[in-house]
Amino acid sequence: MKDAFLRCVAGADIVGGRAIVVRATDEEAERFWQDWGFIPSRDNASILYCSLEDIRAWLSGRDG
Repeated sequence: MKDAFLRCVAGADIVGGRAIVVRATDEEAERFWQDWGFIPSRDNASILYCSLEDIRAWLSGRDG
């Protein structure tokens, strides 16, 4: 997961991204992403997001 997050952050730095958005395929996947700190969308619980600020904090060990 760390490598994927590093690649997302690197890409976001180039294009100005602010969050990672994922689409969970089932409830188990929704729980998986929530365990990683992703927040469900208000309109669709299978779409979850996490700010790149939070991802960067996790990568640098400042995730609490």
